Amino acid sequence: MTAARNILIIESDPAIAEGIAMRIRGAGFRTRWTTTALAGRRAIRELRPDLIVLDLELPHRAARKMLIALQHCRHTRGMPVVGSFTDRRPAWCRRTLGIGNCVRKPFEASSLHEAVANSFKRSESRFHASLPRSRAVRIDMPEAKHVLLIDDDRDIVTGACMRLRAAGYSVVSVGDGEQGVAAAASLHPDAIVLDVQMPRMNGMTALSRLKAGVETCHIPVVMLSASLSEQTAALDAGARFYLRKPYQAQTLLAALDAAVGSGDTSSKRPEEIETCPS
Repeated sequence: MTAARNILIIESDPAIAEGIAMRIRGAGFRTRWTTTALAGRRAIRELRPDLIVLDLELPHRAARKMLIALQHCRHTRGMPVVGSFTDRRPAWCRRTLGIGNCVRKPFEASSLHEAVANSFKRSESRFHASLPRSRAVRIDMPEAKHVLLIDDDRDIVTGACMRLRAAGYSVVSVGDGEQGVAAAASLHPDAIVLDVQMPRMNGMTALSRLKAGVETCHIPVVMLSASLSEQTAALDAGARFYLRKPYQAQTLLAALDAAVGSGDTSSKRPEEIETCPS
């Protein structure tokens, strides 16, 4: 019996992603979906999918960057991709980037099935012909970035961890500044999310300790606070961004992507991050 083919769905809207997955599973495929390009790259390494359904309207032209990366990697070059869009197919979208078929959202199940079938036919198994499933293959995609979250509010920690992990980040959390400084020195995370108001050691003191430490001074820090009163002091002390609570999940992701070099928001001033699309 032929094994079911794996399809990876990278779609910014979770509801649409789950809808696509349900329609594809109904046709006998195995599916997995993510909502960001970063999580998608990680899933490509782990899943080695037979086909990708890619939201061409991901923020910061992330879809275009992913397609270019796929074409430049010898293990993913030729992987069939079905593009999805809402209003108008992006001008940059062309077959030289690996897009074989596109579907306009919202779409009928039959349209999606036809696009998937045509993409498989077009690829003619060129990708997996050279990659036997019994053999591990290295795909040159970036490793997941590690984030240290320092906040004493359990509800915020739970929500932030869930959203960051869904976006492809690896997250460790601690409940106060003293623990955070120690964890940063031992874990060497790629970025730190640091609350200002905390017991034992507040965020401003922790930021000063982090920036004074030889092993932690280079780590970008995203500060969180319900007040803007410490914003200037935090940025002057070395914080990369300062976000006011409550914040949109996409705002935090945009700040982290910029801080670790995964997105296009690095050119924005810190105070402009709050205006990033959510």
